[in-house]
Amino acid sequence: MHRLILSLLALLSAGIALVYAKPASPNPIPHRQADGSIIEILKHGDEKAHIVTTTDSLPLISQNGSFYYATLSTSGSPVSSGIVAKSPSLRSADESKVIATLRPKETLNTYASLLSSGKRAQTRGPGLMPTKFPSIGDPKALVILVQFTDVKFTGENPREFFERELNQEGFSDYDATGSAKDWFIANSNGLFRPQFDVYGPVSLPRSMAYYGANNAQGNDIRAVKMIIAACGALDREINYADYDTDNDGIIDNVFIYYAGYGEADYADPNCIWPHSWSLQEAGEEAPVLDGCTLNHYACSSEINGSTHCPDGIGTFVHEFSHVLGLPDLYNTTYASTSAGTPFTPGAYSTLDIGPYNNNGRTPPNYSSYERYALGWMEPLILSKSENCELPPLAESNKAYIVKSLDSKEYYLFENRQQTGNDLYIPGHGMLVWHIDYDERIFARNEVNNNAAHQYVDLVEADGSQIDRDRANDLFPGAARATTFSSSSRPRFSFWSGEAPPVSLHFITEDNSNITFRAVKKGDNPNDDPEASVSDITDSGEPFFTLSGRILSPQCPVDIYSLQGSLIACGVTADTPLDSGVYIILSGDRQAKIIVR
Repeated sequence: MHRLILSLLALLSAGIALVYAKPASPNPIPHRQADGSIIEILKHGDEKAHIVTTTDSLPLISQNGSFYYATLSTSGSPVSSGIVAKSPSLRSADESKVIATLRPKETLNTYASLLSSGKRAQTRGPGLMPTKFPSIGDPKALVILVQFTDVKFTGENPREFFERELNQEGFSDYDATGSAKDWFIANSNGLFRPQFDVYGPVSLPRSMAYYGANNAQGNDIRAVKMIIAACGALDREINYADYDTDNDGIIDNVFIYYAGYGEADYADPNCIWPHSWSLQEAGEEAPVLDGCTLNHYACSSEINGSTHCPDGIGTFVHEFSHVLGLPDLYNTTYASTSAGTPFTPGAYSTLDIGPYNNNGRTPPNYSSYERYALGWMEPLILSKSENCELPPLAESNKAYIVKSLDSKEYYLFENRQQTGNDLYIPGHGMLVWHIDYDERIFARNEVNNNAAHQYVDLVEADGSQIDRDRANDLFPGAARATTFSSSSRPRFSFWSGEAPPVSLHFITEDNSNITFRAVKKGDNPNDDPEASVSDITDSGEPFFTLSGRILSPQCPVDIYSLQGSLIACGVTADTPLDSGVYIILSGDRQAKIIVR
């Protein structure tokens, strides 16, 4: 699956050229038109879908063997203009004037983010709920402040405060560690740069309890009416069409910040529980504002129930993650099954309880699962024997993936360190994620409700599913889990019973970096052609050999780290070594070896 904005569907139905193959070439491709002329085109995207443009970024549509300039129909869908496309150097001045009337920039605006900075379309991994909000580019997101007859915002200028909390680089009020925009830019490696437009506050004519009181099932009775009333009150001030980025006639999303506390971290049942939903799902008649239908929304509270100060970005990031299509990773039924209670990712994930890290001020970074699903990274495929290195995810945006045959089930391997946004996660090392994408399960937001089969699951390195052992969930960790294979504990396996194509050996954490050796099924973990010995300082016969990662002494030797720490003394037997640099001593003879 691949993350292309929803208006691409219109382009596909209109006949835009598609190639179901490898990623589109970044180089111009010559094409002979039906009239015999040659045009150079560019393709943007990958094997699932791509868009074709001229070399100067005019969108094209293919019909009957030729490319035509695309334009927008009266309904906003891209259609053929009927004008055969030409390379820029072959256009006359009159043709260029006609092309300008086709609104090429408007035709491109729904996927301009894919073209910005010369970036091609990003591959998306399976793992999202249905969504229409773009996850790449510079989209505008609508935020409305709402207060009630009995609960008002505490600050003198709430609009100014929330504009800064959501958008200001380096936001630090109330010990914050950055704004929401900072967080999304850092996690997307600059691919997602949202602008949060803040309006209000709107003073609604009812009390908070009118909207937030609970029904017999514990659900807020009229939270949806708060959304409708707030948007209606600002109809003259806001042009809602500005927040329909794909021009499908539906407002992408509205985010509501309401005054006071949220029920998720405050005892009063009359408070509204932060959530994300839609008017359609709620069974409410959706108003039309500036020609666009109101439907999807999310909301969160002003005040943190623990600090009694303005809430940090944690809850906002969590709820806006749903806007982007990401599911909850906690048990949304809050119930156990015959298989027990699901042990979910906890504080390692912003989609679990991570929004509470540092009292809501520092939600943890997205994992490689979220980044892959949103099109913000392309994990490196492990399918052969090779030595692998994982720098911290926050610095490198790098992860490895092992896929099953159907590609909807896969494992992800990432390096998480307790710095930056991850300062408050429980531990450090290599996190292993087991993903099994089932569209029905994800659409129902029931990803981790069944302990017998969780669909976005952390593999606990120590095998423990106890909260106090969370720090040991990472490899190698205190459990010294240096191997992950079909025979290790925990076990590397797919739900289908299919054997993984590789196993991981010699998992090591050193100076915040993770190294391991991926071993193809059937290969010997110790057969490492990249292992080497160098800088033997004496001129006599070698006093040991190195075969793969196995050190074989020919006399008693001492093994030291490069920093001078003694690792083993008087070694005479074959000894496996993790990747790294070692000093080998025997009397006055010494050698430095590099094991890769």
